[in-house]
Amino acid sequence: MTNRSKEEIVADIKSLCLSKDSDCEKRSKFINLIDELKAVTNYSEIQISYPVNKVAGAWKQLWTDQKYPVPKFLKLDPNRIFQVVSKDGFYWNLSDIWAFGVIPITGCLRGKYEKIYGSPTLEVEFTKNGFRLFTLPSGNIIEFMNLVETGKKWILSLSGKAPKGPIGIKGILTSIYVDDQIRIDMGTQYDFKDDSGKVLVQGFSGTLFILEKIV
Repeated sequence: MTNRSKEEIVADIKSLCLSKDSDCEKRSKFINLIDELKAVTNYSEIQISYPVNKVAGAWKQLWTDQKYPVPKFLKLDPNRIFQVVSKDGFYWNLSDIWAFGVIPITGCLRGKYEKIYGSPTLEVEFTKNGFRLFTLPSGNIIEFMNLVETGKKWILSLSGKAPKGPIGIKGILTSIYVDDQIRIDMGTQYDFKDDSGKVLVQGFSGTLFILEKIV
């Protein structure tokens, strides 16, 4: 049994996100810290009730071992990746991207989600993809999401349906831990198949996401 507090463990998780260890080394250490975190929190209750209201809001990604498939002429800023979740069943992944190293762009990827009853798992599907010039505004990121969602803030939509893009890709996202400060999810992307059952986009499982609540 650990004698450390939740706050100490969360501090170690955040610190590890910034370390120079390899992703493989980090993942191994994260799993140990997550097990320790479970032991000092109401993990069983979280798994059963899964408070979606705690997930709603704006989150900054601290670390993931998912490799984002972006073209070589685009560079994703790993310190400026956000997820903004609405209680109304949709979310936006927002990120700062630099095209050709000089042109600032906001990447905008929309998804919808549905909670699987009695579990900490959400079924997700990407529904819209696009971008706009300039990086994310410094103001309220939730307000920005709502303006994009309602069309009051334009984005250049990309058709990008699977298998040539993310639209239509489905998966699940399971919260290992969530509170008012930090969220730890495990992600699975399903294979995308054609009508004959041929896999056009290979899925994956066990991807770890660590996010910090900002609003």
